[in-house]
Amino acid sequence: MNKDAVQLFLTQTQDCAKLMLEHSAHIKQELPKVDIPKDQVSKAKKISANLTSTSQDVTRAVADIEKLLAKSPEGSKEVGKRIKNIVAKMKIPIGEMYKLVQELQEASRVDKKHLSAFVLFIESAAKILRSFNLVLDTAGKVEEKVESKA
Repeated sequence: MNKDAVQLFLTQTQDCAKLMLEHSAHIKQELPKVDIPKDQVSKAKKISANLTSTSQDVTRAVADIEKLLAKSPEGSKEVGKRIKNIVAKMKIPIGEMYKLVQELQEASRVDKKHLSAFVLFIESAAKILRSFNLVLDTAGKVEEKVESKA
């Protein structure tokens, strides 16, 4: 296992989780101020809640991996499994957000008054996705090392 890649993964994952939490709060704060189609309000609120809960879950999972590594500095197959679980968990709200961005883009084409809702979500999605791509890249490097030793 590549210890440096694991540490980088944990740091990048924590950074992404913080970003998810920050943007969840930002969305909650700004949602009442934007004109969003009525059928998408509940989706937007659900995504915001999912970003918060995912951030919290991921933060706990990172702490669990750190405890596991403290017990066994060489790491284990368990670390690789947990890394895969974290990545899978993070993909869910990001995928939901992507779908909503597409819907809001279409809504803003039909009626320009929905443009502010589209911008709110596209900006948050882009920042979260940029951070998540770093997590994915590093996870791939860790998993290759874990799998090659198996």
